[in-house]
Amino acid sequence: MLPATPFIYFDNKLVTSENWPEEKLKVAGEMIDPATVGKLYEYRKMPLLSTQFRDNAVLQAGVPVTIWGSAVHAWGYEAEGEAVIEFRFGDIEKTIPVTPGMKEWQVTLPAMEASAVPNTLKVTFTIDGELAHEHVAEGIVFGDVWYVAAPPLKVKLDHKVKSSSIVRMMTRKAKRFSFPQGSRFSVCVSTTPKNRFASEWTDASGIAAVLGNRIGAKTGKPVGIVFMQSATTEKPGVNTTTIKSWISSDDLNLASSLMDDYKDLGAVRPGNPYYDANARRYVQEWKS
Repeated sequence: MLPATPFIYFDNKLVTSENWPEEKLKVAGEMIDPATVGKLYEYRKMPLLSTQFRDNAVLQAGVPVTIWGSAVHAWGYEAEGEAVIEFRFGDIEKTIPVTPGMKEWQVTLPAMEASAVPNTLKVTFTIDGELAHEHVAEGIVFGDVWYVAAPPLKVKLDHKVKSSSIVRMMTRKAKRFSFPQGSRFSVCVSTTPKNRFASEWTDASGIAAVLGNRIGAKTGKPVGIVFMQSATTEKPGVNTTTIKSWISSDDLNLASSLMDDYKDLGAVRPGNPYYDANARRYVQEWKS
């Protein structure tokens, strides 16, 4: 019977992780993907760029735009060694040393005119000169960006108006209402580029396309829509969007009109007086 674990003998010696000189086993004729070893693999999920800065993004024209992201590992620990962020956007280049305690980095671009000419954004993160993470976003344009929240529509949309300008949209790929923490670098779940849960800029469709084409037809500028489909409360002939569905349960108490909702949700979520009171009441009833 063979052992349950695979083994290798080389020069009549058993090969183990302690005496094998490389991180990966070398096989004749096979090339090791550099992204699967070393710092490139360790930092592969680092949110170096906030996720709205993706391929084909539309950025707001006419105002300074701040591009930003994380200066630490995805799990929040700092690099051991000399870490440097290199930023390049068109002819704008910045070198940003990562100092102790530095969590984020940012570069503010000057106001740009609306244009469909594509731009490329490249940001790299090195540790002691070794590349740990790189993010390249191509096809970025400047135009008018709108944030739209709307319920699911059950009516036929009018697509007659067509704009000659670029009309793109970004949607969320996952529900966040049950997630206890904020998404500092994401409008989705994953901060890993090309992950199926990572949001992306695409050609607009549905209500975003209708709105974007109407706007673009009037302005002649590229249009970007960050589109969020909201929850609804359905009544006969009425489709009402509820703002509370956009607010974290922990923050509902910041709006006096939503205190009843905060108390209801707080009673089942630890860390607030309503939960504690509910727990004491439950224990007392159990004792009785």
